[in-house]
Amino acid sequence: MYTIKRNWALVAGCIALFQGATTAHAQENSTKSYDKWSVEFNAGQSKGVKPYSVGYYSSNPNQYFNFSGVNHFDLGVRYMFNTKFGVKVDAAMDKLSEQSGSGSLAFKTQQMRFGFQGIVNLGRMLDFESFTNRFNILGHAGLQVSQFSLKEGLNKDITEDNGGIMIGLTPQLRLTNWLVLTGDFTAINNVRQHLAWDGNPSGSDNNLSGLMFNTSLGLTFYLGKQEKHADWYVVNDQQAKKDELKETKQKLAELEYKMNDTDRDGIVDYLDTQNNTPAGVVVDSKGRYIDTNRNGVPD
Repeated sequence: MYTIKRNWALVAGCIALFQGATTAHAQENSTKSYDKWSVEFNAGQSKGVKPYSVGYYSSNPNQYFNFSGVNHFDLGVRYMFNTKFGVKVDAAMDKLSEQSGSGSLAFKTQQMRFGFQGIVNLGRMLDFESFTNRFNILGHAGLQVSQFSLKEGLNKDITEDNGGIMIGLTPQLRLTNWLVLTGDFTAINNVRQHLAWDGNPSGSDNNLSGLMFNTSLGLTFYLGKQEKHADWYVVNDQQAKKDELKETKQKLAELEYKMNDTDRDGIVDYLDTQNNTPAGVVVDSKGRYIDTNRNGVPD
């Protein structure tokens, strides 16, 4: 029950992310000042965290740090609605097997995955531009569907369709205005996984869930003719503040002018329709002098 609630909470968070992106897109006016499209390629290591059958391991339990080689590859296309929110689609392949010297029984499995995610430019939201123009961080979360298959053993070529959620962080190092070096850490959760990562049936205590971690390095190529991509585009805050201050001063000056009482009859000028009444005469709420007997002389 806890797993179900947790997954639904993450899905709700993804929906809120997409709604926020749409709202921000509608509010932003400068849509042609930066590029929005990018292509991403990453390679690294995948770790099937759980579940595993007895006697199978994802890494060597006798070592604190484990690197079993490159077994994760993914390709993605990203579109930014504005400088803070966007979406990404990507496809990935993960090959899992026992690590040499780990003592695990032999296995070879593979997962092919397709994902749709919302993107948050954390660097722009946290004002990274105030101290760096080279380093940035993107957050991403969304939904994924995958196919898990066995590559050796008696059950070779058996496949299982899965699906679930994914969430991660992508640090960026800008090399040029069109090329960025990226790192990425992504956690992937399957919500209907019947097989363990070693290919054997998962235990009933697993609650049909599977967890995988992806750690990778890659390159992002920006597409377009603008000088900068939305990831790095920064609105001139100083100029914006000056314009805002100027507008505020103008409004205060207008208000101050309207609050003048030229003829000193107690009615401010912006409400006074007759602001040249003689001193001491009685006026109505619109500043007009009162002439009760209609003799042309103010009372």
